[in-house]
Amino acid sequence: MSGVDDLARTIKRAVDEAVERMARNAPKTYDAVYGGTDGDGVMWVTITGEEHQRPAQSSSCYASVGDVVRVTISGSRLTIDSNVTNPSAGTANVAKVDEKATVAKSTADEAMDYASEAALAAASAQSQAIYAADSAEDAMRSAVEAGGWASEAKTQAGEANRQANLATVDARRANDAAEDAIEDAQKASEGAQEAIESAGVAKDSADVAASYAKGALNGLSEIENVVGAINWISEHGTYVSQSGLPFDPSAVYYERTGEGTVESPYAYKVVEDPDPEYIDVYYRLSLDASVQQYVAAHIAVTDDGLHMIGGVDDYSALLSPDGMEVRDPSGRSVAQYGETFRVGTTSTVHLLGTSTRLSFRTAGGDIAYLGMGDDGLWRLFIDQAEVSDMIRFGNYAWVKRRNGNMTVKYIRDDA
Repeated sequence: MSGVDDLARTIKRAVDEAVERMARNAPKTYDAVYGGTDGDGVMWVTITGEEHQRPAQSSSCYASVGDVVRVTISGSRLTIDSNVTNPSAGTANVAKVDEKATVAKSTADEAMDYASEAALAAASAQSQAIYAADSAEDAMRSAVEAGGWASEAKTQAGEANRQANLATVDARRANDAAEDAIEDAQKASEGAQEAIESAGVAKDSADVAASYAKGALNGLSEIENVVGAINWISEHGTYVSQSGLPFDPSAVYYERTGEGTVESPYAYKVVEDPDPEYIDVYYRLSLDASVQQYVAAHIAVTDDGLHMIGGVDDYSALLSPDGMEVRDPSGRSVAQYGETFRVGTTSTVHLLGTSTRLSFRTAGGDIAYLGMGDDGLWRLFIDQAEVSDMIRFGNYAWVKRRNGNMTVKYIRDDA
């Protein structure tokens, strides 16, 4: 049995050495900190737990200094497989290789178990030694298969590198798009500056309009004063009987009704077409000197209409069949209210409103109007329009491009 024992020990030693060699050369995976590339183009990493840096022979991902990367050491070769801090396109492929390497290690472990069993069997029978030899061959085949997987891992790393190159191209395109966005933002800034200047012009126009509106309000206030004076006259004037007096065709005559009691007070009504035959039943309204002075100072009947006059520096109002016209202290017409509405010292454009249309009108007709169609919907109608940048319809817009063309663009509201 000594010969069998020697054979068994020899086979066991050979198997142990083969397994140890396979375990020593099996790829191992570590986490490391990426240290960058030196002037010769060599990449350096520091494996977790070590203090010195190691050179990397190849990389399947991009990494920045300080990123945590996954590395594989096979023999004396160190390869960067993936970026743990910022995973790249090669991460999935590296994971696949790691999975296959794990399977290879499992197969090698199984081979070690088989070899141990063969060594024990060889101690009792030569047939068991042959079985151990077969197991050793299986282990060698597994090692060869692991080498094939390593070759495939290299191929996958090349594919990851190609994907990284494509990502670089996409990054360059994104950079170009960012430069275009910066250019658009600069143009938007210029447009905003122009809008600010236009707002200044609009403010000046608004100030002028405000002064005209103030004049209109002053005119309305003066009218309220005149109306109040007329009401005061009707309440405090004295109605005098015209019985026995001669008839005056230019006078205003009143007829009286009522009993003159609390239950039936007197009431006076203007006679539209007075008859001289009824002079005895007519009355006229007499004014005291203060009322006559107030009316004479604030009301003037002109050929144009009833003119309400304020002080020397006040605006005034003129009531005529065409409406109410407001004049400034110098006599210029600054606003007119009636069928049309005008504000300003010129009358080139009027604002005309009806129940179905609001128009901007010149001597030549309407230049634009907001009108109701047969379907009951309001629409804006205009002969010509000038748009400097964009016309928007919901979330879509016609936008002017830098080359002078127009394009349809989708606009997000939360953008």
